[in-house]
Amino acid sequence: MKNEEETEQRLPKKSESHFCRFCAKNFSRRCGLQHHLEAVHFKVRKFRCKLCSKTFASDPALRMHIKTVHLGRKYQCNFCDKRYTQEHVARDHYESVHLKKLFPCKICEKQFKYRCDLGQHVRKQHGDGKTESKTSNHGKQ
Repeated sequence: MKNEEETEQRLPKKSESHFCRFCAKNFSRRCGLQHHLEAVHFKVRKFRCKLCSKTFASDPALRMHIKTVHLGRKYQCNFCDKRYTQEHVARDHYESVHLKKLFPCKICEKQFKYRCDLGQHVRKQHGDGKTESKTSNHGKQ
């Protein structure tokens, strides 16, 4: 019983937050804030590609670089000769370029040519996408 109480006291409380002093982004863990500061604001790049020497803030970013830049592109657009390393990127290309599909924001109804631009808009303008806009200038980036 005492051991559980000690463990509980060492764990951060759920309401404990760590805010970035540069952009006010909220993190539940201090290590998450530290990683964010290094990668986003201090531009620390600890991971180097052995094939081209480009550096990255995280191992997943390095792996994605190797996959997209140095490995073969096996997903081809059904309409043109463009090839991609990821199936969803080839699909997004086809939908936005050839079908002229737009991706609407469900909060402010602004439309975007690419799904990734919609995602970035939702994160920047609406936070987690579940709350009202943090700013009054919907869609202005």
